[in-house]
Amino acid sequence: MKQGISLLALTIVLMACNTSKTITNNEKKQKTMETKKIQVAGEKFKVDFGGDFVFKLDFESITKMTWSPLIGDTKDLHHEDITMVEIRPNIYMVHWKENSGNTIVHVEDFQNGKAYTNITTPDHNFYNLNGPLTSLEGAPLSTTKVESTGGSIPVIGNKFQVDFGGDFLFELNFQSATKMTWTPLKGEDRQSHTEAITMTEIRPNVYMIYWQEVSGNKIVHIEDFENGKAYTNITLPDQTFYNLNGPLTLIKE
Repeated sequence: MKQGISLLALTIVLMACNTSKTITNNEKKQKTMETKKIQVAGEKFKVDFGGDFVFKLDFESITKMTWSPLIGDTKDLHHEDITMVEIRPNIYMVHWKENSGNTIVHVEDFQNGKAYTNITTPDHNFYNLNGPLTSLEGAPLSTTKVESTGGSIPVIGNKFQVDFGGDFLFELNFQSATKMTWTPLKGEDRQSHTEAITMTEIRPNVYMIYWQEVSGNKIVHIEDFENGKAYTNITLPDQTFYNLNGPLTLIKE
């Protein structure tokens, strides 16, 4: 009986030790992952879109940002209320509307040091630029590259359903990397619209897609095919700015 108790006690001790090791390893792994997180709020960055389009971005918080030109005669500070959405670790979609009426959609890839901007002006111009993103605080931006966990997801030649809520339910038919047809799946108008698009893969299976419609609408999507999530930023001709998101699913035929 005493021997049985001793063996039981030894087993419990060994189990406790193994559990402790597991917790410790998990904690270490979590800490390692946390050290790869790039601090954005409270930091300053430089983005260079080419020519005179070089700016300082001061992220005061996740809802406040100040930007100023670094080239040219005017160095005025512009204070913006922003919406910041982390699409994947260290990559953010940031959008805002300026007092001038400009609507802005940025994708800030702090991990790979690259920024994308999509600007719609009140006179209906649509600018799409990209360039290097660097820290003004001396902090390195690059960390270990994040790979897809699910392999490459075929987009071209497939159809997807995106649900932004209410009547904003659509089918997206990606015929090529430069051509997409979207069709409303709710409401009275079910007419299909074929668009000339620009697709940029900003992470494995995550794309920034933008286009300009015949109606004058300017559209910027972020499509996360791996996690099944889509974000849309729509600027109407009167500069009304809509920002929606919802599930993205493959339509199996």
